[in-house]
Amino acid sequence: MTEGPGANAMSENDDQSMGQVGKPFQANNEPQEHAFDRRDRSNAVLKVFMYDLPPEFHFGMLDWKPENYSFWPDILGKIPDYPGGLNLQHSIEYWLTLDLLYSMLPDRSGQALRVMDSRDADVVFVPFFSSLSYNRHSR
Repeated sequence: MTEGPGANAMSENDDQSMGQVGKPFQANNEPQEHAFDRRDRSNAVLKVFMYDLPPEFHFGMLDWKPENYSFWPDILGKIPDYPGGLNLQHSIEYWLTLDLLYSMLPDRSGQALRVMDSRDADVVFVPFFSSLSYNRHSR
């Protein structure tokens, strides 16, 4: 292992080979005046593909029962409440999932947009409420 001022620097060849892997993580160097336009959803800062996992891995843990074999609650209606207490510090999965579901509504803008084709995504999100599943079935 090399130590010193240039130890963590990438060579020019490393930089070029990483660029060949794919474009999802390339920097956006657009001028500020062309940055995120709230009227054009194709300019969302982050395009996210979210898997449609069965409810037992997310809102089902909050005692939500799907209607008509749905994966997700009707976000225009009643959504399951997130439990309080210490669980609040682990609620990021809950809020991120809701934010991505809301991003699908017309006239809804934000920093992330759910896309339905993984090839269009910058990142992939698996909506598993892991902090709620920890020790859920143990006594």
